[in-house]
Amino acid sequence: MYVESNPLLLQWFDYITFAGLIITYATVRLILYTCCTKQQFCFRQRRSGSLCEAKYGFSSQESSDKGDFFSFPLDTSIVTFLTCMLGATYEVRHNGIQLIYLVAAHGLAHIIVVEFLMPVLCDQRIYSVPEYLGLRFNGSTRRAAALLLSLHLLLQLGLVMCIPALTFSQVTGFPIWISLLVVGSLGLTYTGSADLRIGVLANAAELLILFVALITILVFGVEQAGGVHTFWQRIRESKLFNLTNFRFSPGQDYDLCSLLLGGLGIMLGFVTASPTQIEQFALATSRRNARIKGYVCMVFCWPFLLAMFALGLLAFTILNECDPWIAGLVTYRDQLLAFSTSMLFDKMVVIKGWLLACLMLGGFSSIGSNTNSLAAVILRDLFGIRVLYGYTMTTFHRTVDWVSRWVAILVGVVAMPIAFGLLNSPASLFKLSLATAGLLGGPLFAATICGMYMPFTNSVGTLLGLLISPFVGAGLLIYNVHFGATPRSELSLKSYVNCGNYSSHPLSMYHESERRSGFNLPYLYVGSACIVCSLTVTIGVSALTCCNRRSPADRAYMRLKYSWNEVASTHTLNSAETSDQFTDISLTMGETEDIPTQSTYPRR
Repeated sequence: MYVESNPLLLQWFDYITFAGLIITYATVRLILYTCCTKQQFCFRQRRSGSLCEAKYGFSSQESSDKGDFFSFPLDTSIVTFLTCMLGATYEVRHNGIQLIYLVAAHGLAHIIVVEFLMPVLCDQRIYSVPEYLGLRFNGSTRRAAALLLSLHLLLQLGLVMCIPALTFSQVTGFPIWISLLVVGSLGLTYTGSADLRIGVLANAAELLILFVALITILVFGVEQAGGVHTFWQRIRESKLFNLTNFRFSPGQDYDLCSLLLGGLGIMLGFVTASPTQIEQFALATSRRNARIKGYVCMVFCWPFLLAMFALGLLAFTILNECDPWIAGLVTYRDQLLAFSTSMLFDKMVVIKGWLLACLMLGGFSSIGSNTNSLAAVILRDLFGIRVLYGYTMTTFHRTVDWVSRWVAILVGVVAMPIAFGLLNSPASLFKLSLATAGLLGGPLFAATICGMYMPFTNSVGTLLGLLISPFVGAGLLIYNVHFGATPRSELSLKSYVNCGNYSSHPLSMYHESERRSGFNLPYLYVGSACIVCSLTVTIGVSALTCCNRRSPADRAYMRLKYSWNEVASTHTLNSAETSDQFTDISLTMGETEDIPTQSTYPRR
């Protein structure tokens, strides 16, 4: 049993509500999918559009040029990101409200991606970062990027399986392996909804349900704590109110520098490694529409992040400073939210089952969205099978055939043992979700920046940068988890007494001794370290291999509209005239439309 006190488990009426909500929602989703499969769709392989043209009366070129994708941009990145953020409750409970600076890093990362990467992706209708790198460099670079992206999505899929599995285990008392099987099986039933329109509607509904559940928990919790004034007063008197702490603390994972600079690298990896976010840029008819969609996604995440951070403070207050994980009341750190919800609504009939079902629905949506996205990346970027974006009435939609649907189910099955392995990691799921995003998404961002803004970089340097930087980041993460300086997890006397109210057996004063010597590099720097390493390797190797003189970069895939040959020839001519004069090379940004290009590329 994973919960010591039987009153914390679901009762029979909670089970009815819990199961009824999940079954009802799954039934509605399957009905929507059945209705949508009657709509026209097409699937293109090896870049041939003859099947679509013969069956539906329009070519692949026409299917991409008609209309705009009007659906609200609730994509895989938002659902996955917010599901992983459910683990932020424990981190805020222990490290304070300063984690709110991650919201600023998240916003800055979106601004960088929208303003610096979006124009080329939108103009050239490029549906993924690996596809761009393949067009800018070569096929080997595309496959390496697709491998990193697939690994990132697979690890994120395992992480989003863990969150609802921990909740299910906490409130039922089932072993974690049974909870993973149940959650994984239920989540994979959603993978049949491969049509992007259903995914958008389903994600919107699930995020709305999740947000209502979070706000309900927060409102009832603040009321039980004695009101907003009392709640805020207790937070200010505790060590959790540390917004004004600007000291650099290398022995801790969180300070202002790591949250802003390190968090920026993490969030850049999250956004760049989101397949559906890039697809939103490609499906927009103009840069203005793509920019609006990007900023809507950014702003939409902020209320959820603030609510989750507030729940961490609420857990500190309503549990009277008791730490359930150190006291042994829960098995995993990330069960704090489920434990707090069970304690808060212990006397309320049906409400507890409804709230916990709402928390799990977000995880189910993430499982379905991630498996479909991962299947699309594997087929499209690793094996060259393209998923076409069909056009019907006024809406674009992504469709997949039976091959990709079975691939989605297969990767979901593979993710189950990965999820079990992640649960046995000494790091929390919140740390793992952020670190893996920076570890695998950071190199993708660096390679894209090199391709768009550095015309002298070549395929050899970019390929080595993609392959070397993840190993550097992995080394930093392993050192942080196993050898970094970590404070001892010990209960104070007040916490020891308060935790005794929730347990039927004597408690230990500390969970385990974790004090280690040595310098600790915060794990948040993993993403920034991977970006810097990838940029350094790419530029250095490109310079050693004579840059790209033999195969100049195509202007169509660059934000700076000049080629290496032009730079080299200009430098040679001016050097021949005189060695004392220098020539300024004007850099023309991609906003200018009247500059001739080496070749004309239609919007696919």
